[in-house]
Amino acid sequence: MDIANMNKVEAPKLDVSKYVGKIVKIENVEVIETQFGQAIKVSTEILETIEIKDKENIVLRATKIFSVSKEGDIIIGSKLDKFMIKQKVDQPLKLIGTQVQVLKNEKDFLTF
Repeated sequence: MDIANMNKVEAPKLDVSKYVGKIVKIENVEVIETQFGQAIKVSTEILETIEIKDKENIVLRATKIFSVSKEGDIIIGSKLDKFMIKQKVDQPLKLIGTQVQVLKNEKDFLTF
């Protein structure tokens, strides 16, 4: 990158509205590290792969991150606990294969 000769470019725009309301399966559940400790990231199957010339492809999925206790346990009444009850499972890994409806949050990220 040449900091003395930088150009302005428009950020790529994604129209995620075509996915809102779609029913998809959860494909992945994983533990991630956040600035607040560990969390559970749940993501759906791939909705679309967007090819960008001379760059890495963007894989579009609906995702949601759920907090857990400092010890890595599910807190009773937490968003993760309520979501698992809604999906009729008793452990996060059992979410894989269940169906969710794609939603969009206020920042144009796909969630469920």
